[in-house]
Amino acid sequence: MSRKIRLNASLHTLAARVATPSWPRRLAGAAALGVAAVAMVSAGSDDVQANASVAAAQAPLLLVSADLVTAETGGVAQGVKLTGTLAPLQQTTVHARVNAVLDAVLVREGERVTQGQLLARQNAADVSAQLAQAEAQLASAEVELKLTEAYEQRKTRLHEQKYLSDVDLAAAQGETEVRRANLKVRQAQLEMARRGASDALITAPISGIVAQRHAEPGSNLAPGQVVMTLVNLDQLELAAAVPARDVPRIRIGDAVAFSVDGYPGETFRGTVTRINPMANGGSRTITVYARVENRDGKLRGGMFASGRVLVARAAGAQGVTIPWNAVRQLDGKPQVWVIRNNALALQALELGTRDSGSGMVEVRSGLNAGERVVLTDIGKRQPGLPVTITESAKPR
Repeated sequence: MSRKIRLNASLHTLAARVATPSWPRRLAGAAALGVAAVAMVSAGSDDVQANASVAAAQAPLLLVSADLVTAETGGVAQGVKLTGTLAPLQQTTVHARVNAVLDAVLVREGERVTQGQLLARQNAADVSAQLAQAEAQLASAEVELKLTEAYEQRKTRLHEQKYLSDVDLAAAQGETEVRRANLKVRQAQLEMARRGASDALITAPISGIVAQRHAEPGSNLAPGQVVMTLVNLDQLELAAAVPARDVPRIRIGDAVAFSVDGYPGETFRGTVTRINPMANGGSRTITVYARVENRDGKLRGGMFASGRVLVARAAGAQGVTIPWNAVRQLDGKPQVWVIRNNALALQALELGTRDSGSGMVEVRSGLNAGERVVLTDIGKRQPGLPVTITESAKPR
């Protein structure tokens, strides 16, 4: 604008000089023509700039269908915030069952094992000796019982022939019963010895992953001593603290959406299975337990989780919902770009409940179901700008 003012001032000065008597007529005429030409060029330049600005302002904004989303009628779950720790739903410690030296440990931390797989082996020399002893004692007891039964039968015949008293027969029968009882004892001892020989081979009681080894080869293990810990990560349990005032809103079977460190932007889900009946004395919170399917093995025991229980809305409580990432914070207020009459319109909103799990937010006012909202970031635009929508991507 200042450039135009300076140009007009120069033209007026030149025209005044031409009008003085000292200028020859020819020079005066040429100067007049020059003034007119410059004025025409200046005016033409202004018109070109004005026309370019108008054309740029009226150039339509090209969008593809993927840049838009339609506001829909639906319900948005209300959430109760929670934080907690993940733990394997199934875990166990493997113990030694015999008193023997640990010869070998066949697996290490982090290795996956299957139920019944051999994990470790104890020295079975002593156990084998005990087994051999039990077998020999059982064989001796069987022979003794046979001899005693034969002796009883002889005593019985003598008693029938009146050559033996009732007292002597009873004594023979009693000796036979003692030998039968002794045989049962030896049979039980043999079974225990066989089980001991089998227990020297430590196997996995469940399928899972080795979480920790508690004993190394060469250790003298006593019965009941822990050898290793196994965990199954196929299903985890989230134990989360919830304020006592929010617990009445939670029901068994409610969905849980949460995130963990290490997987930014990814949402995991679970289902409430248990609610502790007692509040924690210090924090006045109640522990809620949710089961989480983890077949892909992404989650690990001990991970810290934060999220919310998705509490279902009341029946019939339906509203307009849009994706949260379509909302723009402009001038400190939530607004969206809406396509109305094939042009951009900036619409302020009053928002309600936001569902972090699904990424949807409830619109209480400012938008009607069926309206098309710009989902992508279009930068700084002016309301009223024409919009052209295509199915395939085109440069803007």
